[in-house]
Amino acid sequence: MRKLVKINHVSNLSDARYCAGMGADMLGFALVPDHPHYVNAATLHAITAWVSGVKIVGEINKACIPHTFFNDYVVNMIQITEYFSSHILDTTLQKSINTIQKIHISHATAAASLEETIFSHKKFTIDYFLITSDAPSDVQKNLQKQVATIAQSVPIIQSFNITADTIEDILALPIQGIALDGEKEMRAGYKSYEKMALILEKVMDYNQKY
Repeated sequence: MRKLVKINHVSNLSDARYCAGMGADMLGFALVPDHPHYVNAATLHAITAWVSGVKIVGEINKACIPHTFFNDYVVNMIQITEYFSSHILDTTLQKSINTIQKIHISHATAAASLEETIFSHKKFTIDYFLITSDAPSDVQKNLQKQVATIAQSVPIIQSFNITADTIEDILALPIQGIALDGEKEMRAGYKSYEKMALILEKVMDYNQKY
């Protein structure tokens, strides 16, 4: 199965153009002002005007959004957190916008309840569940086993423990795809993509089989 690639919180044109050229399927933009990678409507438009062939994901880390949100931002998908209002989903349904739900795992208790959390939200119209984690390595090891099992029946995008050394094993799992983090530019127009390139090249090689 071909694997999707999402880039999280893109904030500059360099990331957008590079990742789109390297086969990314989705570019995520943090559209809430208190996020460190926040992108306003004008910047979003300026960046996305230069890329094609990718879906633009509006990343929302709030339970609610302003009623003018979908007038201000042109997006193909919305990414919400575990805590969201039904108003957001009602609006995405009306506008035929796909939804990603982000679930962050920071400790063993949260990891143990991952399956329960996901299945409690399956009643909503969620197209993908994006799993992130900054938990200790032993917790992430157990989390990886859970993801491998849950992904057999639920569309999962994995966004943790992804390196050039682990990517081939991760691609062998029944997940829908992976998500990598974009980073701020060192200075305008200057970025190093060495680590990201090693991962994306392996994903491209894998996807060529499909």
